[in-house]
Amino acid sequence: MTRFEQSFESYQKYIKVLKRVIEEYKSTDRRETTEIALVHTFQLAFELAWKLLKKYEEEQGIILNSPKEVIREAFNLGIIDNSDNVWFKMLEGRNIGAHQYDDNTPVLLLDVISDKYSNILYNLEDFFRNSSSL
Repeated sequence: MTRFEQSFESYQKYIKVLKRVIEEYKSTDRRETTEIALVHTFQLAFELAWKLLKKYEEEQGIILNSPKEVIREAFNLGIIDNSDNVWFKMLEGRNIGAHQYDDNTPVLLLDVISDKYSNILYNLEDFFRNSSSL
């Protein structure tokens, strides 16, 4: 199994976790623990996503290091749609959640994570699942 295939397997497992957390988030009275779980699950899912893209690009002979470089190249390769800079917005959201010191900051992310960013992460899983790259 290649490093990319291992990464994709881990990504798929974590996407299932993200789906469960979003279901719980949408079905509860927005308890603090569910909100925290959603932000942290998104952060890890995004981290796995850009690293999955990085490993794919490395298998293509493209060596990049930063998330922004990897995202730009994935867009150029047609793997992701970043036409409205949504991947860069997700990167910013991950950073805000990871480095927030104001208790209200992640609350601003919750609905956009559950309604928009999660679908983009699901699309990445679908792309590679349906791709001949595996």
